[in-house]
Amino acid sequence: MKHTATDWTLRIYMVLAFASSLCAVVSLVWAVDKHLYAKELHQQLAEVHTQASQEHQKMAELMAQNRELNSRLAEYQRREAVRQNAAQTGQAQLLEVQPNGVKVMQEPHGGVRYTGR
Repeated sequence: MKHTATDWTLRIYMVLAFASSLCAVVSLVWAVDKHLYAKELHQQLAEVHTQASQEHQKMAELMAQNRELNSRLAEYQRREAVRQNAAQTGQAQLLEVQPNGVKVMQEPHGGVRYTGR
């Protein structure tokens, strides 16, 4: 039996249809793979965001502690300077005045004296 042009055309159309279907399936598999990869990346991004938020919170707490410690250090240094000044001059030095009017004085010998209004 001799193949006619119609037979060849039919075979070519079948091969083209198969190739087209194969391309569609490959494209679909590729799209699903990319979708799953994007979902995985989104999950990783969410985890990194959560971790960054926790680290930011910890950093804020550490900064608050640092400010508190710096404040305490500055107060200690101020009081030490007043103590040294009192020791050098031999006279009591004013440390602070409390809200109720009580004055706290640094004595030259290192003690502290409270005086009323």
